[in-house]
Amino acid sequence: MAVGTPVDELTSRSFDSVDELRTALVDAGVPCENPTTFSGPEFAEGLRCDGGVWLTTYEDDDSQAAKVEEYTAQGTNFVEGVRWLLVAPKAHLGQGR
Repeated sequence: MAVGTPVDELTSRSFDSVDELRTALVDAGVPCENPTTFSGPEFAEGLRCDGGVWLTTYEDDDSQAAKVEEYTAQGTNFVEGVRWLLVAPKAHLGQGR
């Protein structure tokens, strides 16, 4: 049985903002240097960090589910939480996809 990581322990939590998500992920060991906000119609908030780390929060489950489906089809490395996604190099994802 695989042992969970600090990132895995966050998947059952929701966050009020992408900045709150970033703080929790950094505390869990995910690097997020030089964060830059970005926007898009399919998510509530987005944050891009150096090293290929992307954080997004969602206002509804359908929008998030569509992005999960897209990432899965593309083979993107990600972790899914309660109305948020983390895309990052595999080494930062714990048990993610």
